[in-house]
Amino acid sequence: MNGCGVAPDDDVARYWLKKSAAAGNAQAAQVLKMIGGKSGARNGCNYVATLPWLKQRCTDPDCRNIVRMVENLSQEYDLDANLVLSVIRFESGFNVRAHSPKGASGLMQLIPETAVRFGVRDIWDVEQNIRGGMAYLRWLLAYFKGDLVKALAGYNAGERRVLQYGGVSPYRETRGYVKRIIRDYGKSFHRYDLRWLDEDSRPVQGLV
Repeated sequence: MNGCGVAPDDDVARYWLKKSAAAGNAQAAQVLKMIGGKSGARNGCNYVATLPWLKQRCTDPDCRNIVRMVENLSQEYDLDANLVLSVIRFESGFNVRAHSPKGASGLMQLIPETAVRFGVRDIWDVEQNIRGGMAYLRWLLAYFKGDLVKALAGYNAGERRVLQYGGVSPYRETRGYVKRIIRDYGKSFHRYDLRWLDEDSRPVQGLV
């Protein structure tokens, strides 16, 4: 709220003051009343999931555990939890046993080549599957310098297809996939770090 070390932002301040007040902090409740205004959806933390459909979609313990795991791992992989959860939603519908006719498996629908490329030993292990998908996502973001449209197109069809067509390939599946996630996530750019390319700089062919 006061801008100590960050830009002043009453909307983000309201979010955390409300959390603190709900936990019984009287001072937070007083400050919240002082600044007034309505609380927005932003929380100032990229590792906390805020997608509006999560409350209705993730009502069972297994789904909630997946959300918590993504939030925890997002800090390690420096990815927005909302982005990862949106990808999971459209890749597998949160079905840990999802398997496509093209050989993609698990929550993040890894193909065997991608699993091996990013160190996944057991593609059906939930955490390993998420880690593999997140490693590939952050690699794609570095490769395409934060352009989320190209990164998502690469995740769906392979980065070589993106290079071949200079962007999203003409495949209907890929175009629909990218459009849905961008709309769901609400952003077309994500921070990136070129050091992520050190993991594996070899473009691979997608299955579409």
